[in-house]
Amino acid sequence: MNKRKVVMYLLVFILVVVICLGFVKFFGFESNKNNDSSSEINEELVLKLYSYLIDVNASKVTSMYNGNYASYNSLSYDSILIMVYEYIKTYDEFELEITTIDELLNNNIINNQNGITPLYKIKITEFEKVFKIIFGKNEKLNLIDFTYNINTFFKLDANKMYYYVYTNNESKDNNEVVFKEMLRYAVTDNNQTVKIYDYYLKCDINSLNCYNDDKLSKLNNKIKYNSSINIDSYKNSLITYEHTFIYEDGNFHWKSSQVI
Repeated sequence: MNKRKVVMYLLVFILVVVICLGFVKFFGFESNKNNDSSSEINEELVLKLYSYLIDVNASKVTSMYNGNYASYNSLSYDSILIMVYEYIKTYDEFELEITTIDELLNNNIINNQNGITPLYKIKITEFEKVFKIIFGKNEKLNLIDFTYNINTFFKLDANKMYYYVYTNNESKDNNEVVFKEMLRYAVTDNNQTVKIYDYYLKCDINSLNCYNDDKLSKLNNKIKYNSSINIDSYKNSLITYEHTFIYEDGNFHWKSSQVI
């Protein structure tokens, strides 16, 4: 009788151990599955996300640095396209194809070659791919001709297969300078959200006025520009922006920016 009890206890013990091991294995797998982005969040990734935030210092575009709150619908089309181009230039440089003056002329990108320097052409499919990486699959990409900076232009061909990129040396000089630097970052929501904090200041080198936004509408009356300005001396006079990235479909997408 005692032997039968011992055997029964051993069987119960083994059954309990098997159930516990299965429980740990199952829930351990689910935890890793739900947090598959956690191992990817490091300083390298954060710096890559920060590179999405453009420091427009030439075109009067509306970027995330508007002095208030910005979401996708707040951005101008050219600002969005500049963000996509910056990503391609930095991380997909092999997608920049060679072009020529003759190709620009034949595709009616330019009317004459005076002062024109062809740079490259980029497939629209590449813009569409990168757009989804930065903004996600739920937003719509609007293709337009746009100015990257004072002297660099992007124009679509008639079939919208390529962006042709060229410079025009006859364009005017840039009279603006941007100061921008990441201060810190935070990871929240079980590693599904990254928040990046930075300062932003744009100065007009003619008037010497400096502004807290890209449209030069929010004057920073504590800072005046000069050619030897040390921006670190004005840290207490700079406003801070908070930029939010949300993890979806295998990537962190920019969702919003705001002054805090």
